[in-house]
Amino acid sequence: MNLLEHLKGFPAKTVIVNDGNKLVTSEHLLSNVLTWKTAFEKNQYTHCALFCENRVRFTEAMFGAWCAGVRTILPTDMTEFTRSQLANSYTAFIFDEDADSSLTAQANKGSIQDLRLDMDHPLVELFTSGSTGQPARIVKTLKQIFEGIERLDRNFPCPIDSQATVYSTVSHQHIYGFLWALLWPLASGRRISSTRLMFPETICDRLSKTPNSVLVSSPAHLRRLPQELDWKEAKANLSAIISSGGPLDEDGLRLTDRIFNVTPYEILGSTELDGIAWRQRLIKDNEIVENSTYWQAMPDTEVFAGPDNIICVKSARLGNDVIQGDDRIECLADGRFKLLGRVDRIVKIEEKRVSLNAMETHATDSGLLNQCKVFQIPETHQLALLAVPNNSGLNILRTQGKLALVRTLHKHLLQRFEPVMLPHRWRFEPMIPTDSRGKSSIATMFQVFRPEHIQPTDWCIGHNELMLRFSATTSCPFFKGHFSEFQLMPGVAQLHWAVTLANRYLNTPLQVAEVVQLKFSAIITPKAELCLTAQFNVPQNELIFSLTSPDKKIKFSSGKIRFRTTDTTLY
Repeated sequence: MNLLEHLKGFPAKTVIVNDGNKLVTSEHLLSNVLTWKTAFEKNQYTHCALFCENRVRFTEAMFGAWCAGVRTILPTDMTEFTRSQLANSYTAFIFDEDADSSLTAQANKGSIQDLRLDMDHPLVELFTSGSTGQPARIVKTLKQIFEGIERLDRNFPCPIDSQATVYSTVSHQHIYGFLWALLWPLASGRRISSTRLMFPETICDRLSKTPNSVLVSSPAHLRRLPQELDWKEAKANLSAIISSGGPLDEDGLRLTDRIFNVTPYEILGSTELDGIAWRQRLIKDNEIVENSTYWQAMPDTEVFAGPDNIICVKSARLGNDVIQGDDRIECLADGRFKLLGRVDRIVKIEEKRVSLNAMETHATDSGLLNQCKVFQIPETHQLALLAVPNNSGLNILRTQGKLALVRTLHKHLLQRFEPVMLPHRWRFEPMIPTDSRGKSSIATMFQVFRPEHIQPTDWCIGHNELMLRFSATTSCPFFKGHFSEFQLMPGVAQLHWAVTLANRYLNTPLQVAEVVQLKFSAIITPKAELCLTAQFNVPQNELIFSLTSPDKKIKFSSGKIRFRTTDTTLY
């Protein structure tokens, strides 16, 4: 398949639905692809980094780069660190905010029919999730990508109408969203949305207004869907859900089934291997059908158990090479298989081998935790434990403090592990942090162990609202230099807390447009006990926050934070 030639075949057909119900046709899209192509050629670029939330701009720039023979990297974020890492390798950076960029201002156009793609040239670079600490670059040819899409569309057993509109909660900057939320719909003539759906209210609204819709999502989004929204129309319009990026737990599966009366098609894959296998777990009489829990290999993909039952994958789109994965599997006689867990989670502590999987399982068996992650800190190689307490664990945290909960879990772990093997650092959070893929990478989890991270001692998190209790510890870096004689928490740091904590637990935006009704009523000194309450108003895109003492008698600060819209619509 040459997706570009495919798009030329239906020039008048709407391929992208922009916010505001503006429609983008294939002809319009390809016209702008041509502009980008000539711009890349005029500037003699060989490489570019592309990061655009708006899928219209992303698609136009990406195809323009490919037609010009420009290798395109898709970073998963555009932080200052990422930019600095890419600066020496890539001569162009394309972002949403460059809507009026001079790059395309004087580009000479030609004919759409002159647009061509070199299918064998390595033109795409993506990053792995970095589960071992350092993400790796994966280079792919267009032939590898497009042939995989063609097989998927031809043979995947998900009954999706050719006229469906595909919405997505995941980013197209990584392989899952790149294939399923962008290239696959475009290749099959289905519509896509120009922006991804970040909030449950937006998901509900779009699905309610769009018959014959498909939702490409992740466990991180699905397990947070609030039942109190009116999903009736969305349920009637939704024909299928695709889920990938991490394991969808049973609670998330049941929640999705209750809301939509449909269970997701789950995709097993990786940046290196693309889609490997799929399954659709079915619920009957409130029980998960056992026969539906096994994985089925993707079309034209062979999955088998290698040495030590490690998953091995062979596919024509991967050059028919046998590629070994990171999971152990158990194969069934009919070709399906069962995942048994990752194999790369054995570490050495003081020359003793420790299974991180076993430690996580044993910690969860304490009856105090809902979730648990154990990993090695990159800098010291010590073990760290990050966990979400259940009601019993949270009660200990509330009434006796963090040290009491650590000691209880420490004693429990000693039943199986030697003292030298046990974690040196512990954190308890309302949820396990994930990245844009919905994955709990080491880099993402390690952020909660940094000094600037707030360690909550109590919390209550609901739909678009939260309550967090925490302490302004003396080690908090915001106290440094403000002031040397009498330390105070700066007002800007209090705003930073409100913005970042709401983003972490409510998935609110980070880009602030303005702050109104801001009041600072009392000073915050080291060791002060604090309570943050916040409510996110989705239609207004604003956060109402208040920072008080736990008993509410002292109000330190309050206000409304209005966020910058992420809508970068160009039409």
